[in-house]
Amino acid sequence: MNSTAATITGFVIAPLAAVLLLGALQGTNPVSQAGMFPIVYLYTLLAEIALAFPIFLLLKRFALVRWWSAVAGGMLTSMVVWILFNWRDPSGVSGFATLLFSGGGAGLVFWLIWRLGKSQDGAKPQ
Repeated sequence: MNSTAATITGFVIAPLAAVLLLGALQGTNPVSQAGMFPIVYLYTLLAEIALAFPIFLLLKRFALVRWWSAVAGGMLTSMVVWILFNWRDPSGVSGFATLLFSGGGAGLVFWLIWRLGKSQDGAKPQ
């Protein structure tokens, strides 16, 4: 897998990781989680395209794509999403923490896939 394919794969799988982490952390009934999965995945993918992809491009431009920057980028993306949807009632602190954790997890999953592609290209992994 080359780095371009790994990047695309990472951006497809990272929202999946976020949705699964979010469901696990919220203790959702697996049956209801399965029914909501496509909708939550779609919204997560859209947030990733709108927010996480530009963060990745910025980090890549300055050669700062590392595990910790990917986790921070995922958390930043989650923070922006939480602010957009909870700006009128910011009382859900536990929801905020859950969203931050799932965003960080998604960033880490993305970085692992991206790094695998970079190492197979023969480039020095970061």
